[in-house]
Amino acid sequence: MRPKAVLTGIIFSIISLVFLLLPVFLYRTPKQAIRFDPIYRIVDPNQNESELPAGRFLRALEHPGYISGTYHFSLTLQHDPRSPIPEPYLYLVFPYIAGTAMSVSWNCQFIGSQGDMARGNSNIWNSAKIFTIPTELLLQTNTLSVEIIGPYEAGFPFEPYILSSKQGAFFTALLHFFSESLILIIVGALLVLGFIVIATGARITMKPNAMLFLGLACLCTTLFLMDFMTLETLLVPLLEFKRAVAILRHLAATFFLFGFMALIDDTKNWFSKAFIGIQILCCLLLFFPRTMIGMKNMYSWTFLTIALLPIYLLIRLIKQKNLIQSNLVLIVGVAFASIISLRDTLLPFFGKSTIFLSHYGFSLMILAAVGFVVIEFLDQNKRLIVEETLASRFREESMHDPLTGLYNRNILNEVLSTLDKRFSILVVDINGLKSINDTFGHLAGDEVLRDASRIMKSLVRNSEIVVRTGGDEFLMILPDLTSIQADEMASELKQRILASRIENFAGRASFSYSVSVGSASFQSEVPVDHQVFTKILDAADQQMYSNKERYRQHNISKEF
Repeated sequence: MRPKAVLTGIIFSIISLVFLLLPVFLYRTPKQAIRFDPIYRIVDPNQNESELPAGRFLRALEHPGYISGTYHFSLTLQHDPRSPIPEPYLYLVFPYIAGTAMSVSWNCQFIGSQGDMARGNSNIWNSAKIFTIPTELLLQTNTLSVEIIGPYEAGFPFEPYILSSKQGAFFTALLHFFSESLILIIVGALLVLGFIVIATGARITMKPNAMLFLGLACLCTTLFLMDFMTLETLLVPLLEFKRAVAILRHLAATFFLFGFMALIDDTKNWFSKAFIGIQILCCLLLFFPRTMIGMKNMYSWTFLTIALLPIYLLIRLIKQKNLIQSNLVLIVGVAFASIISLRDTLLPFFGKSTIFLSHYGFSLMILAAVGFVVIEFLDQNKRLIVEETLASRFREESMHDPLTGLYNRNILNEVLSTLDKRFSILVVDINGLKSINDTFGHLAGDEVLRDASRIMKSLVRNSEIVVRTGGDEFLMILPDLTSIQADEMASELKQRILASRIENFAGRASFSYSVSVGSASFQSEVPVDHQVFTKILDAADQQMYSNKERYRQHNISKEF
């Protein structure tokens, strides 16, 4: 198993555990909190009075006669004036409310509100509500009055409480981060990843369909998560807003399923077909409700179809053993989403007040899938880079002479494509190399070849190259050099070669050597092709052999 897969799997496992355990810590009433009396007095929109125990609220699903409108909650708190609180203010914490807008008063003094209290056209239900109460407002008997606009539910799933400013600073900051700031972070991450994945998927060949659908799932999820953000005023009616985010929820789930199945190369299975049909049906059903109560009921029931998705995907992942071994991020994300889905689905049936977490689970599942694709893409890209590097190295090695480090004949076709309408060629042959090998050994002959190569390389510019074409033959290709300049370089080369000596090679006497050089130039408006190059090369070769013949006639090799 790859270390990267293990590390990412461990990270996602830790994140999952944090998300599972953090609500238990954040949404319970702290031991140091000041609690209200356990019975709340309620006045409904029709001015009917009733009482509810702490931690309970009115829901349309539980009360068929539920009335949409503004509910008035009265809570009492007894405070001993002989126990003064030294801090200047207190935190009034509502961990979670049921409603779309709220207004809070303490002993008939207004202390704050959230949402559109005039119309109730706002969305504030998911975030924790934290207000401050000046300590001087505390009386022996205190009354907390809360107005909540509840289109389909109203009240406090978790009882409100009071913390001192010193005790509650960190706790309230953490609660606010988890219930609100974290949503914004996830929305930003999914939005950026969505565009990146879609753009990247259009440029690479690795599972482009998976990249496209996962990117669309990211974008749809960012819009769906608006339902969990605090929106003080909606630009559209609340009913249409809930309808839109519910439809986007089903689209996100459908796109994610497409992307997931493309990842495991199984796009034609019975579950996918059935799931798509069910999601289309759910989207159509969401157009029927004409009241917020009806929309809430439809919203809750259609959610059950999505809650099954992570469970099914987890089963498929368990069967994909190779996939699990290649990357643990995906299975951890899906497993976490499965646990959260079961939690959010089952707890309400037991009458438990609970914070909704499925949006976190679904978001992390998408992030895990995108992470899986990104890691696989990076691994594939790394493999391609290694392969290209090796291929480049092999290609480079195939074009170089291992003894001298010069290019060999394999480079000539590439050089030909770079030549323009003027160039010169020098053909160089080492005189008497066989005699040197016979007299001083082949190692001495190799040293001569290396020495001649160094001298030739020292004479050329970056645009000019030296090629070893045979045992003792070399070719110098000189773009933009005239015939006069080429002759001058040939003369300079011969002088430097004659001035060079192989000193005390292998404990033997020093010796020198010489070369025969032939040159030829080309200058014309006709583009250079293989035929032209061969013709100029033959001309330089013939001149070199003529010079070599004169060398033999004058018996220059006797100096050795």
